[in-house]
Amino acid sequence: MPNIVVLGITRELGATITALMLAARAGACGAVRALLAKGADAALRSREGYSALDLAAEAGAVDCAR
Repeated sequence: MPNIVVLGITRELGATITALMLAARAGACGAVRALLAKGADAALRSREGYSALDLAAEAGAVDCAR
């Protein structure tokens, strides 16, 4: 079951990824900025060790990594 609290800003969704990580990986820079403005923790890492920045870079979402 997903563990969602306050739009999933800092809690994990499903097994291994946060809303910020999903937005970064998708290249949704507006969503990334909104999540960060609402307090999303960019330092969190997935169980595999990836941060939102890692996922943005891997997806080629350079604008979201700024």
